[in-house]
Amino acid sequence: MHYLEDSRCQVIVSSAAYKNRLLEALAACASAAPPALIILEEAGLCAEELRKGDGLPDDAAAGSGGGGADSTAAGGCLLLYTSGTTSKPKGVLHTHASVSAQVASLTQAWHWRPDDVALHCLPLHHIHGIVNILYCALASRACVVFAGKFDAARVVEALASGSITVFMAVPTVYHKLLAAIKATSAAQQLDLKACLKAHVRLMVKTLTRNPKPKTRNSKASVLL
Repeated sequence: MHYLEDSRCQVIVSSAAYKNRLLEALAACASAAPPALIILEEAGLCAEELRKGDGLPDDAAAGSGGGGADSTAAGGCLLLYTSGTTSKPKGVLHTHASVSAQVASLTQAWHWRPDDVALHCLPLHHIHGIVNILYCALASRACVVFAGKFDAARVVEALASGSITVFMAVPTVYHKLLAAIKATSAAQQLDLKACLKAHVRLMVKTLTRNPKPKTRNSKASVLL
């Protein structure tokens, strides 16, 4: 609920799977002007139409209604929340300038490029999942493949497909991937090793130390 009220968003775009949950949240929202809810399947909208603003309420498409969005460098761009380990979670507002600076520095440091395909299996309420992967990919016109609910075997299968070039995860995910790989045959493990060396150019771990590396990527990345 605090996400809706604190962000003062004007439009929520969702799939039908979350419609009932969103309707309940909107009904309980204390805002005098709750955001409009657009269900993709019902509206028959595609990504290109959303990008142009077609099918959105007039004030939302124009970016001038409701909360009076500020798109200047100092204006609010992204609202995240602290973990709450020391007190209640606190909203942290990133500006357009701060997000742009982070995206610019990471796309340069990690050499993001339009032909990259990133496999995304990190939460979308943390800075790494949102900015370091999704925003960097969008800024580079790269492709993002969402893994959905985490399944180690499915992630290993995706990495072995030869289409993934960028992968980022926390140590716990790497541990689970190791276990899934150990459950495959020796031939499959060799095929995976060859595929990673040939196609995956960047692998990043977050937070604490990874498990002991088992396979070295010849392009200076260390995986599993």
